[in-house]
Amino acid sequence: MKSAFYKAGRSAALFACVFYFDLSSFDPAFAGEVSPLPADNNDVGLDISSYFENWANRVKETQADQPSWAAPLNTVTPLLKEFVQYGQAFQTLPNGANTYLYNGGSGGVGIHLIPDYYNEVFIGAPTDEVETGKNPASGLTDLPFFLVKTRLASANEENGNYVLTSYLAGQAPVGVKAFTANAYYITPTIAGGKGWGDFDIQATLATPLPLRNFDKLGGQFTSSLTLQYHLFEYFWPEFSFNNTFWFEGARNGFDQLLVGPDIVIGPYPIPNTSFKASLLVGYQFALTPHPELLNPLTPLYNHSWQIAARLFF
Repeated sequence: MKSAFYKAGRSAALFACVFYFDLSSFDPAFAGEVSPLPADNNDVGLDISSYFENWANRVKETQADQPSWAAPLNTVTPLLKEFVQYGQAFQTLPNGANTYLYNGGSGGVGIHLIPDYYNEVFIGAPTDEVETGKNPASGLTDLPFFLVKTRLASANEENGNYVLTSYLAGQAPVGVKAFTANAYYITPTIAGGKGWGDFDIQATLATPLPLRNFDKLGGQFTSSLTLQYHLFEYFWPEFSFNNTFWFEGARNGFDQLLVGPDIVIGPYPIPNTSFKASLLVGYQFALTPHPELLNPLTPLYNHSWQIAARLFF
């Protein structure tokens, strides 16, 4: 019999999906307007052409109506951003082994796009992971194949300096045997941020849930919070908090809090182009679990160095 946690988690996920897509389909700018008559084929072609020709202007207008904070290294920003990211992480596990993540780390590798005024989509790639120690392994991990972000409310620095966003993410079990969960995951998320002058806070609350093998894998409650300060023109020092709590499954009752300093440098304009680039560096260390709780199921890692590069367009 499935546990009460599973029933509650499944119901919450279903509600979140329905709520998310209902919000995603609502565009306040067109509320109450009469739908136009269907366009002929020529009009459709012109609309498509115009859509892509106006992409850069649409992104600029979208971002003008939200704060101009940097996207943190260890918190998925509630802002709508358009960029390509590459990241790496070097982790030390509780048993002394090391894990090297290429095409990975916080935020992973992939492209973020803003297809319309209210939404952002992320298309990711699997991480190439190498683990040392008594049971060495290497290969690709499961694939974070999509993330859809919908901005629910926002105001730039002159009009309130805040943002509220909902996400829905998905992960596919394509990794090698050592690194796959053997289950699809969905992750409904709510995120927000508030700024005061050069200081801002960005935070998320999420529930990653497997679509099968819940009794073995369990569910998670994850939260992240980044305290960020804008120093000079291109420096954004920050301090992040990331907590994961597992319920049901093999790690039932475990939680781990990771904290650490990060810095975002940029985005710096690339001469003679419309692109901008950022470099991000961070260090995380675990405050929990305590040493007496260490066992083969101890989650995550003891400490980690992270580096990422972003190209904005």
